[in-house]
Amino acid sequence: MDRPGEDGGLAGVRLWAAAVLERAEPLLPADASAPPRAQLNDPAARDAMIAELAELEALLPTGEPLRPLLAARLGGLLGWRHLERNGAGAGGWGSGDHLGPDRERAIVLLREARSARPALSGGKALSGWEAQRAGLALAVLLVPPQLTTARPTDFASYFGYRDVLASATAELTEVRSVLEELGELPWPPEQRRMVESLRTVLGLMTGGPSLGLDDLSGFVDALPPEFPHRAQLQALLGLLPPGLVESATPATVLGTAEDRAATAEADDRTTALLLGLTNLAAPGVLSPEQAEALASSVQGDRIHQPADPYAVATDAMAYAVLRVKDAFLAQDPERLADAIGQLARSGERVSPTDHVYPYLALIGPSLLSFSPMLRGNLRDQREAERQLEDLKAHVAERAGGADGPFRDLVQLAAILVQAQRLEQEEDATGLERCIADLLVLRERGLPDEARSTSALVLGQLYQALGRLRRDAMLTETGMNLIMSALDGMAPFAEALGLREALDTSATAIRAGLAEDPELLRPLLGRPPAEESAEASSHTARLRALARALQSAMTGESAELDAAIAEFGPIREQMRRDGPGFGDADLLWQLADLHRRRGRPELDDHALAAQAMVESFEALATGVLLEAEAEHRLLVAREGASRALQAAWWAGSQDQTERAITMLELGRSMVLQATAATAELPELLDRRGHPELAAALRRAGEAQAEPGPVPSRLRRQVLAALGYGAGLGPFAPAGLAELNAGLRPSEADALVYLLPGPGSSPGLALVLGPDLEPGVLALPLLAADRREPLERYLTVSAERSTLLAGADQAGLPAVQEAWEQALTDLTDWAYPAVVGPVLHGLAERLAANPSRHRDRPGGPRLVLVPCGHLGVVPWHAARLPAAAPHRYVCEIAVLSYAASGREFLRAAARERPAPGARTVLVADPGQSLLHAEHEVLALRAACYPAAELYGTYFELPDPPVGLGTPEELLALLPGAPAEPAVVPGAGSASAPVGVLHIASHGTAATQPTVSALHLAPPPGGPPEAGRLTVSRLLDRPTGPGAAAGPLVVLSACETDLSTRDHDEALTLATAFLAAGAKDVVGSRWTTRDSASALMMAVFHHHLTAHGRSPADALQAAQRWMLDPARTAPPGLDPQLLREVGRPHLDRLPLWAAFVHHGHPGATPGPEKEGA
Repeated sequence: MDRPGEDGGLAGVRLWAAAVLERAEPLLPADASAPPRAQLNDPAARDAMIAELAELEALLPTGEPLRPLLAARLGGLLGWRHLERNGAGAGGWGSGDHLGPDRERAIVLLREARSARPALSGGKALSGWEAQRAGLALAVLLVPPQLTTARPTDFASYFGYRDVLASATAELTEVRSVLEELGELPWPPEQRRMVESLRTVLGLMTGGPSLGLDDLSGFVDALPPEFPHRAQLQALLGLLPPGLVESATPATVLGTAEDRAATAEADDRTTALLLGLTNLAAPGVLSPEQAEALASSVQGDRIHQPADPYAVATDAMAYAVLRVKDAFLAQDPERLADAIGQLARSGERVSPTDHVYPYLALIGPSLLSFSPMLRGNLRDQREAERQLEDLKAHVAERAGGADGPFRDLVQLAAILVQAQRLEQEEDATGLERCIADLLVLRERGLPDEARSTSALVLGQLYQALGRLRRDAMLTETGMNLIMSALDGMAPFAEALGLREALDTSATAIRAGLAEDPELLRPLLGRPPAEESAEASSHTARLRALARALQSAMTGESAELDAAIAEFGPIREQMRRDGPGFGDADLLWQLADLHRRRGRPELDDHALAAQAMVESFEALATGVLLEAEAEHRLLVAREGASRALQAAWWAGSQDQTERAITMLELGRSMVLQATAATAELPELLDRRGHPELAAALRRAGEAQAEPGPVPSRLRRQVLAALGYGAGLGPFAPAGLAELNAGLRPSEADALVYLLPGPGSSPGLALVLGPDLEPGVLALPLLAADRREPLERYLTVSAERSTLLAGADQAGLPAVQEAWEQALTDLTDWAYPAVVGPVLHGLAERLAANPSRHRDRPGGPRLVLVPCGHLGVVPWHAARLPAAAPHRYVCEIAVLSYAASGREFLRAAARERPAPGARTVLVADPGQSLLHAEHEVLALRAACYPAAELYGTYFELPDPPVGLGTPEELLALLPGAPAEPAVVPGAGSASAPVGVLHIASHGTAATQPTVSALHLAPPPGGPPEAGRLTVSRLLDRPTGPGAAAGPLVVLSACETDLSTRDHDEALTLATAFLAAGAKDVVGSRWTTRDSASALMMAVFHHHLTAHGRSPADALQAAQRWMLDPARTAPPGLDPQLLREVGRPHLDRLPLWAAFVHHGHPGATPGPEKEGA
């Protein structure tokens, strides 16, 4: 339109402008202190108003009284529109690109409006609110874009400001000026919050991290909810180590060039810590590349002030938090080990008296406790527990109430780690103590983030205690706590990028508790949410388990197909990456799915078997990763029971070889790991890894792994050897190998005995060099037909408890009940197992005309009894009344083995050459009646050159040694160093041929408690004299020996397993694993002089008649059963008086002793008089 005339036209424009400005006001933020007015939130009306005001802007010349007001309102509308179009919330915070014409025009107009004085000619002055509103809009628009972007990965730009600010000095100076002016004015609460937020953020930007941290808490509290990255900043505040702000050295913006360089370096390192902490709690703040770059930037020493404790602590914590999240998501143990190593090295450089030391000392063990989830081992966890206990003591010594919350945090971390151990060890008393401590801690008050974690652990503790106590209420309490904890952990899971995994887990738990598959259908009916590759891997595993649960609840074939399909990609990833945490369980679930589907056309039986094998291989790698026998047992427990299930399933389908493979893979894993560990250094040498071999040998000698992460060396060893899915460390003994080992041992058969589930029969898997392998059904081994065995187990446990206690008032009645239960058990043993097996064996041998016929004597069997069947004295099975003999041991030689593989190892060893040393050990505590007399009688009658260890009343010359565990371990094959030459001892370089130990022995549920009671070292506590199963299996060994001794354990319960029967961890099997060729042990406590007599007869048959240990034991037991028995020549007079004693044929007196090892006779003719 044409420009109007100077007078009338301008007057009309002024009237028009006044009206338009009046209509524009409702489109802008209102003055909360003024009377209420309408607020118009209409983008179309706003756009039309901007166009109309822009037209007026062109018509009103500079200097016009309405010009400042028009500039303020047009600038404000352009600014708000720019912010809104770039994702602004109600508070005006943008989320996108701050460049654009609206922003540029708004800044120009708002500057113009502010350049006019409050009182303008013509009476149209900017009101106080008008000026404040214009100033606030200008300040928001002038803030650099890095502050107002909400894209997650741009959060780092809050701290990467140095290069950006170099080109924005003028704008920032203007913003600070505006904010100072605005800060002095009265504001409504919402706008006051925005002004204070801008001032704090600007301080953080221009003053450096160390300046901004002082105000960070107030800043975050002041932020409006829609402020971009408010969640990330809140997470950062929650994770900030206490004391960090107080420790921060204020940034020096003036001073020398070196001062400024030191300030810049400190800011960079602190920035890395802040970003790392935020990245730990909020998803996507840093890309993996950014995190890796920041970690590299803080790994080395600082150029300036490298020894400053705060600097050392900050850098170590920054490195750890930058590495740990990706370590867990990517299941990368090396990243975790690097982080823990950096913390440990830094901790050595910080004095324990420095106030930052406890915070640094807390992070390392907290991370180490989770190492088993990343292919670490339980020694990592125990080391973490030890460090946290030390830290608890350190913090408790610190004075001042300020440490109270931190003390609680340390105690919580210690309880979390302790709870893991107690649950693994099934320690009910410890679990109760741990629950009480955790309840007290929760009552004192914990941060919200810690309360969810503590509730989860408390729920797990209640569940574990409920299982042990068989208390449904405790179990239900635990499950309720777990479910509430999962709900409370949703924000944390969201932050880690694992929300989908958490939802899947929680839904599956609810469905399982309610037994309602419909709860799973919505979850499984939709595709999983988009996640990172690492997070989606976790979710995929949980979805596969949820599918398996749904298929089990519905029984629908379509659900089975879907579940099996869900496992496919996961299995391929396992094969590619090697076994990890939980893989054995997942593979077992897959095997169960194939077994349940069972469709021959899809080859489900073979697929199930293959998944079972891979599950055992994954578990075996985990067992071998453990460095201690007790830890191996905790890992192996599930495998043993699964091996039994798998073998029974295969055997019930007449698949003998497959059943034996399952047993050999999953049974006696701890013993297999012991043997494999001894061979690892030589194997590494052969495979071209001499450095690892040398490191492993050094660790074995020191009995400790190097470095802050104990599992790292063993993990590197297993990786170098390529152990993983499809290539486990334990090769199962196949039929051909087993038969090849049986033939030279002269055994007719190796027989695995499997109990049956429910009313299903048990099975005998029978193989031999002259037999076709086969399966024999044993109906009396069904669970509901094993009543004699169950009664015997119950009474035996009661008897053992009384014998071990001080109060034995009820022992006579229990002893009588136990003897009756033992009699009933041996009456049941023949029809249940021994009879059918012997008859079946005879039929199979008769059907083979090419069988070996020249071996004299009765049948020779090697039994591998599984489950509770391992406590039965099968050699004492009572024959039918019409038989010419009473017990099986009178017509057959029965030996025992933990597994086929363990049998092969022992049978392959040579017996020591003539002239080998004999070592006899008498009870060092002198509390075992007849022990000294037994040993001295054996030396007098059988071993005149024997070396004596222990304590004696009647020995004229001092014994060779006290009989400490260390002395006896040094006598076994493969000891890294031979014992010193002692006067009266044989040649220190000669191997030991016979080791006879007469001392107390106890069986327990833990291999650290099952022990021979020997002498402690001089000045040592009594516990130091316990030779436990663990010490036998964990001892450092040198090169394996070709020959092994006979070890005779003339002690109580030396071949008894009170639990974990399929691991067969007894003192007898431990000595066999430690290099013995033959071991004789006992199944129950024997405190009668009759056992000393039987041992004398046993050794007489060894030495005088040259019989093998298996045959000598059979001969001794037959002698005890013979009412016309005669004393062997040279028998000690005191023992001679026992020969005519009545009732030597009672079961408790002779049947306790069993043989492990080589079952055959001694090659060549026996000596005269045999």
